[in-house]
Amino acid sequence: SALLGLLLVILVFANDTSPWKDLLSRGALHLLQNFGVAFLFFFSSDIAAQLLPWIRSHALPMTWLLLLPRVWLNLGREFVEQVNVKWSRACRSGALGIMINGLGYYAWVHALNKLIPQKDLDLDHRRLHALGLLIFKSLLDSCLWGTTSNSVGIVGRRLLEGDEWEHAVKVWEQKILEVTVWELRFWPFWSAAQFFFLPAKLQVMFTSLGAFIWNCYLSHTSLKEPVEKQRTNLNLTPL
Repeated sequence: SALLGLLLVILVFANDTSPWKDLLSRGALHLLQNFGVAFLFFFSSDIAAQLLPWIRSHALPMTWLLLLPRVWLNLGREFVEQVNVKWSRACRSGALGIMINGLGYYAWVHALNKLIPQKDLDLDHRRLHALGLLIFKSLLDSCLWGTTSNSVGIVGRRLLEGDEWEHAVKVWEQKILEVTVWELRFWPFWSAAQFFFLPAKLQVMFTSLGAFIWNCYLSHTSLKEPVEKQRTNLNLTPL
């Protein structure tokens, strides 16, 4: 339903090819900038998600101990010995970010800004009307684009790690409700700040920044357990 609503906004309310013409007209530099920021934040958020279990297991109740050189030395040694960063996984997450944020969100936010223009959010005139539109626009962004991109993110991460389609969908069914609850706790507020304070040309990059924070959680949630263990938990027999 979120995907159908998203397509309805793009095809009906913004039925033109101007976002793609605009993207291509700006040349290779703009493309590299748009894609590069998306790749960087998705890549780094996946690295952070991989480090999260180690960071949690080494959280000290008395942080002043970190001032001791010996503590830093021991932590550094344990980090090198215990943490195995999967750089290829992070690169695949970055490539997924190019598709989701670099391309998908670019078209979506263009359509959304056409449906609810930036000038209608001016609180200096018709304050209650503008505030209502801002809340509606933020929730629409979160419920339609957020739900769709989260679904692509969960299933896409599983498939890129070599999972089977049927099992990736099973994982999505298990995770999507929890992810949507957290989505509504974070993204509507981020989107409201984005639509109110920033011009349209900076909104995709600002969303990529928010995606860094969000994808630390989404990467950790999507790939929390090894595929073999999840298949056992789901009573699936691998081929």
